[in-house]
Amino acid sequence: MQYTILGFFLMIIMLLYFKIGGRFNIIDKPNHRSVHTEITLRGGAIIFWFSALLYFAQNIQTNYLFFTGITMVSLVSFWDDVQSLSNKIRISIHFQLLL
Repeated sequence: MQYTILGFFLMIIMLLYFKIGGRFNIIDKPNHRSVHTEITLRGGAIIFWFSALLYFAQNIQTNYLFFTGITMVSLVSFWDDVQSLSNKIRISIHFQLLL
């Protein structure tokens, strides 16, 4: 029952993000290099951060460094979705966070 409620809660968060992403125009328009042919919403992976937040809320005493790392990587990735970062900047930030 707990997992059903959790899944329902995450689905609601995802649907809310779809509305927010559509309102703030966080979309990917296809070009000649794209595999997709229709306009696609970007940043949907933010739902993984919310699921990590829920896990962290239950295990706060042991996993604060893990959650901090996930938060930093999620911020950089979401920043890349909102305004395109160069691959060099993004990968260098990810490697610095790895250390």
